[in-house]
This record gives sequence, C-alpha cells and structure tokens, in this order.
Amino acid sequence: MASIVQSAVAGAVGNAKEKAQNVVITTTLKQAPGGELLASTYTAFKDIGRKIKDFYTTLSPTYKTVLLAGILLFILFIAMTIYFSTQKKTPEQQIQETAQRVNENAAILGQIKQGLDVVGITEGFQDCPAQMTATKEEITLMSLQPFSIKQAGFKGQIDSNGNVTSGVFDEADAIQNSLKSGIRTFVLQIDYLETDKDPKDFAVKGEPCLLYKNPAGELISTNSGSIQKVCQALADNAFAATLPQKDDPVLVILYLVRTPETSISKPVEYIQYLAKIAAQLAPLAPRHLGLTDKGDFHKQALEKDILTLPFNNFQRKFIVATNADTTPFRKQDALQVTIETANNLDYWTNIRLYKLNNDESLGVTETTTNPNFVLVSNTTLTNALNNAEQTKSLSNSLKGKLSIMLPSPDKNPDTDIVNKALDQVGINIVPLDIFSFSSAQTIASSTPWKTNSWKLKPGLLR
Repeated sequence: MASIVQSAVAGAVGNAKEKAQNVVITTTLKQAPGGELLASTYTAFKDIGRKIKDFYTTLSPTYKTVLLAGILLFILFIAMTIYFSTQKKTPEQQIQETAQRVNENAAILGQIKQGLDVVGITEGFQDCPAQMTATKEEITLMSLQPFSIKQAGFKGQIDSNGNVTSGVFDEADAIQNSLKSGIRTFVLQIDYLETDKDPKDFAVKGEPCLLYKNPAGELISTNSGSIQKVCQALADNAFAATLPQKDDPVLVILYLVRTPETSISKPVEYIQYLAKIAAQLAPLAPRHLGLTDKGDFHKQALEKDILTLPFNNFQRKFIVATNADTTPFRKQDALQVTIETANNLDYWTNIRLYKLNNDESLGVTETTTNPNFVLVSNTTLTNALNNAEQTKSLSNSLKGKLSIMLPSPDKNPDTDIVNKALDQVGINIVPLDIFSFSSAQTIASSTPWKTNSWKLKPGLLR
C-alpha cells in the first residue's frame, strides 16, 4: 500500500514539474517574434508526443517489439532511398566522367589509321599471301571488313566485372571521336520507350530513339539518344579534310529492335512510325547515295551493285541499310496514306538486311531467299566456332554476301572471337564498343584495324 502511495506521489510530482517546464517554455516562446504561433506549435507537438507515449505504454511487449522493428525498417528504407538517389548519376555527370577515356581512346585508335585509297590499303598487305591482297577492281564492299561501332553516339561505363552497366548518349562528341578513331560504319540500335520518363533526358513515349539495354533487355543508359543528332554529327564531320578517311563512304545501319505495330497488323501505323525515323535522317540527304552515273540506288533498286561495284564509286557518300521491311511504303494508295518522299524510309534505304533463319533473335529482321546482306547473331557465331564443320558451313553460307555480326550489348567479343569471325568465317562487320573500356582493352579488340579503317576479307572467304 505504501509503495502505491509513493508511486502516485512521484507521478504527481513529475507531472507538476513537466507542467511547470511547459509553462516556462511556452512563456519564453511567446516573447520571441511570432511567439504565439511558436508556442501553439510547441504545445501541439507536445500533445502528440504525449498521446504516442500513452499509446505505446498500453501495448504488450510483443507489439512494442513489432512496432519498433517497423519504425527501424522505415528509417532504413528512407536512408537507402536517399543513398541510391544520390548515387544515380545524371547524363551530364556521366559525360564528364567518360570524357577523358573517350578522347584518349580516339587519339590512340586514330593516330595511325589510313583510309581506303588504293595505295594505303595495298601497301598494308604487300607481304601477305595472294588471297589477302586485292586489285583496285576487287576492292568492293563484299571484300572489305570495316572498323565499326555497335551503338552510335553512346559512351558506356563498366562495373568491376568489366560489363557495361550504365552509360550516356552524347551524340556530337561520340560521333566526332568515332570518326577520329577511324570508324566508317555506324550501327544505330533504334527502339522506343513504353513509359514516360524525364523529358529533359528521354524521348517521348512511343517515339523512335536510341536506347542502350543490357542482355536482359533492361534500360541502362541514363538518357535516350537522338537519331537526328547522330546524323547531324555525321553530316558535319564524316568527310572533314582532317580525316585520313575523308573520301571513304560511310555505312549507316538502322537496326530496329522492335516497332510498336507490325506491317501486317497495322500497316498504316507501322509506316508512320518508320517515317519518323526517316525524317531524322535529313542531315544525310546532300550526300546520301541516290541517283548516280551508275544508276538510282534508292529503294534498294541496285543493292547488289553496292556489293560488287568497285567501292571507290561511292566516295563521300552515306549508304543507308536497315533490317526493317520498308515495302509497305510502296502501298500508300491502297492504304490511303500519304508520306512525303523525305520521310519515306523505303526511298532512303539502299540496303535491306535479312537473317539466315527464323531461330535467330535479331530485332525486326526477317528471312528471305538468298539475301545479299545478312545479320548474324552472337549466339550463331559462337556456336559455329565451337565446331570446325559448323564454322565451315556458316562460312560457306556467307560467301558472296555482306554479313554483320551483332555482339552482346554489355561487352566486346574476345580478341580471339573477333579474329576468327573475320578470318575463319568471313564476317564483314563486327561492330565494337570503343568508348566504354580502357585503351588497352579497346586496342586489343580492334587489332585487325590497327593501321587501316578497312581490312581486306580473305580471298577464299569472299
């Protein structure tokens, strides 16, 4: 009984002290500027705190533990959110971080590169076997293996495992440095966003743009790239007098990963989407391969001649290739739709790319009978190289064609794979990422083009 009385007395004394402290605090606050508001705010928060305290004291020990754990998890969640939001780099930050490596790689790769003048390319092969040389007439697109880049305008960053896990599109600078490096073939991997993102950094949902994704299809670029900006940079710099390759043609490959609609399900919407891509090619128009003394190369009309004519016929020209079916543009009357010639991707396309079989996953690429230009998946090449007979079979299927291999997006193929693709299988184009990796790694991958932007394909594989 005495202990209960003592406890009650102690509680009363404590409450009295707390009330006295509150009176002192509120009186002091009222004397400050805006004191009435400060005092009432203090009283309100004090009352909330008391209610929380009263509620907490009524809980059982088990519920108290659960409540405390929930509060701690919430605090941890907030802390992690703040941490990762501060760790996420903006496109501007990534441009700054990649600048030194990009400039260094371009300087090293481009310092001894030569162009496609006949003297330059034959001198490099004087001591080679006969099948590794070529006369002026034999230097055709089919006989060449150009130094190529697999995503125009992109600068990547790698993780500790050497995989590209982030990056940024910086079109003008990346294209200028690609050209300085000796690149004459540019792959534009074209896709679209399915959700709205920050309009400052990304294209509008559903509009064609350049995106960089990992092998799982997850977006890893911190912005989207502009097809128009890439084309403008090419138009401004591809034939600059300072480049050793200033007279050499440039191959622009429009690789469509997917389209919102197909040519079969919704042909009108399909060609309207392709027209948006074509509209962004406008900067290339003055030097686009079209009507020449050899004929009209629009609408793939003379694509076989592009493969077999001496390549110097195409000096200072942009040659446009795509894996998309552009033939629906030829059915505008039936579809009751009108697309201006400048936005007609079929008109722009000099070369149509196909795949060897339907088992290959290569974007919107289709198959056809005996194609002149083919895409080969990384998987197909890798499997073929594991078996001598398969290597020979793939090589035979590519003879008389121009072939392009698309590597994995997060890394470059090993140097050994690059060499075998070129010299055993006869792949013409093995696009590389020359800006995401160190100079040493990039130089190793690009060894076949050490002295020239154009490597001659072994004669027995042509």
